[in-house]
Amino acid sequence: MSHPSLTYDVLLDAVAGGAAAIRSRTRLQPAGGPGDKVFPPTFGDTVRLTLPDGREHSTRYAVELRRVNGASVLCVLLDSVASQANRYEEALQHAWDDGRVTFPLVRVDFTSETHTDPALDLSTIGGDGYLT
Repeated sequence: MSHPSLTYDVLLDAVAGGAAAIRSRTRLQPAGGPGDKVFPPTFGDTVRLTLPDGREHSTRYAVELRRVNGASVLCVLLDSVASQANRYEEALQHAWDDGRVTFPLVRVDFTSETHTDPALDLSTIGGDGYLT
């Protein structure tokens, strides 16, 4: 299947109808070059997992099951959606602080204490509780 060149106009047309997603498959190499070591993030404590076949597995790495050639394979994560989102939020915060972007702020009133945060600083877990 042939794909058009990825241009601004192609992207604009793709998202014109509402919800859209971009899928990218990129083969990466370690910073030190092909075959060099990588250092995935680790947990402080060992985590025990029960695999779908019933086997127990202990690891300090962030792992998940992925489908590879039709089989479930335990894979070590080098990055995660949550980690990427944290970096994007931090980059947006820096851009907002520098005046390069604008977006609404949320003012939270805790009776006599008032605190203003960009929406990105509200706790991911408790943020919705602030806005009820």
